[in-house]
Parts: sequence; structure tokens; C-alpha cells
Amino acid sequence: MFWAVHRLGGAISPANPAYATSELEYQLKDSEATVLVTSSNLLPTALQAIDKLPAIPANRVYVIDGKRHKSQKTIQQLIDAGRQSKSPLGPLQLAEGEGKKRLAFLCYSSGTTGLPKGVMISHYNVISNVLQLTPHFKSENNKRDVTLALLPLYHIYGKIWFESPLISRVGVCPSLGTVYWEYAHYDLGFRL
Repeated sequence: MFWAVHRLGGAISPANPAYATSELEYQLKDSEATVLVTSSNLLPTALQAIDKLPAIPANRVYVIDGKRHKSQKTIQQLIDAGRQSKSPLGPLQLAEGEGKKRLAFLCYSSGTTGLPKGVMISHYNVISNVLQLTPHFKSENNKRDVTLALLPLYHIYGKIWFESPLISRVGVCPSLGTVYWEYAHYDLGFRL
């Protein structure tokens, strides 16, 4: 999902899955989000959070897990609709130097000294971090099929590991369970 949103020119504002409704509502409003992707377990919180946000109607809340959902469209349904579109969106082509300015992520601080603040992370920042990882993965002594990612994916450094094209598979250990993610590319598009 991250790659598809970036490819189409959007930015992502990942949220902590432990957020209460008011915390999620604050981030969605402050980031000016227009679409929300969540899981079935977090859907009640997500729907309550958008209740006062006209920028995100309920029909722009998508569920990422499962092929069908009883009340919301799924990411798979969004992908299928995109494939059937008569006027598909083309990939974004950045001009030289534009990656330094174009927003890739808007990650929120923990808010320890007040309300959380959006930290703007450009494509250039992300690419720089991935390049820092390159020597580690090119080493002959360090050939791995799986890399353990302990940081949550709503944290910028956790996303850098997740997004790295150098890692073939990532084992993710979030606090509420274990998810195994196999390296894959998805062609879906929407603006966050």
C-alpha cells in the first residue's frame, strides 16, 4: 500500500493502532487525510474517529484484511475497481530534485510535550535511509532470507526496513500479535 500511494503522488500518515478515537481523530484532521485504511479489529475506532471529519466519508474507509467485509470495502475491492477503470491513473514521475521536497510520510510524534506534531519526511529522507542499509545487505557474511523488524510500521524507522528493496521478507512482531509479510508489490491507488 505504501508503494502504491507513493507511486501515485500521495503521502502516508501512519497511525498507532493503540490510539483512542480522539487521538486518531486529531491526527486525521491535522494531517488533512482524505482516505483511511484500517483493519477489521480497528474499524469501530476508525469509524468513530471520522464521525466529525467531512474530509473522510465512511465510503473512503477501507479494510486491509480479508477479501470481503460486511460494511466496508476492502483493499482487494479497491484494487479490482482500479483494474476495471477505463481511465487508470498513471505513475507519478518526479522531476529532478523534486524528491527532496515531496512529502512521503507525515509521522506523528508521541506528544510528550503537548499534542503530537506531524514530522514531514520527504522521499529523499527515505531513500537516504535505504542507502544507509545497502552495505549491510550487500555483505557476503550477511545473506538473510528474513529480517526481524521490531519497530512498529507506524514508526518511520520501522517503515524504512519494511520499504527497503534490499530485504526479501520481513518478519514483523507487533505488540498485539505476530504477522508475517512476504515481499510483494501492489498496484492500488488512493490519496492519504
